[in-house]
Order: sequence, then C-alpha cells, then structure tokens
Amino acid sequence: MTNATDEAIRTVFETFVDKNDEIIIPCPTFAMFKLNAELMDANIIEVMYNEDLSFPTKQILEKMNKNTKMVILVNPNNPTATSITDGDIIKILDKAIKFNSIVFIDEA
Repeated sequence: MTNATDEAIRTVFETFVDKNDEIIIPCPTFAMFKLNAELMDANIIEVMYNEDLSFPTKQILEKMNKNTKMVILVNPNNPTATSITDGDIIKILDKAIKFNSIVFIDEA
C-alpha cells in the first residue's frame, strides 16, 4: 500500500530499475515517470504520441528490445486522455514477455 500514485511510482522504480536500465515512456504523459527514471539514472526512450494523440503502439513495439527493462503505459493517459485498446496492451505484453521486460500499467 502506498500514499498516492507518486509514491507507488517511486516504489516501483526503486524496486525494479537500476542505473542504465532502458525505460520506454510514451510522451507526453504523467511527469513522475520520467522524473523517477531520471532519479534512477535510467536510459529513457521517449516515444511521442501520434499527431492525432492516438497511442503509438507500432512505435513502442519497434523500440522494444532485449535491453528494455520497463515499458510505461498510462491508460487513460494524463494529459491527453488517450486510451489504449486491450488489443494494443496485449501486443505490448506479448513482446515484453519475449524480453523479460516489465510493463507498468497506470490506470489511476
């Protein structure tokens, strides 16, 4: 149990992320993800939302590789209010399994 989302995010990063771990973060999104990745000295891979603010599933899947430690998904996203379809989440989870990557889904 944590006191609000900020503490939960920090706890997950402190538990699972080490220096130079690769973290994929769709942008723009809730600022605490990038802040905590920076505090852990992680290698941040920012993937911009599509021009129409739809979720960049294809781009995220292309960026995922054996070095990907964590992928951040915020659903619905803050600040765009963009939702991620169940099918897109499953595609990302399927690829994450191949690389033993963590998928952090924030649905606050």
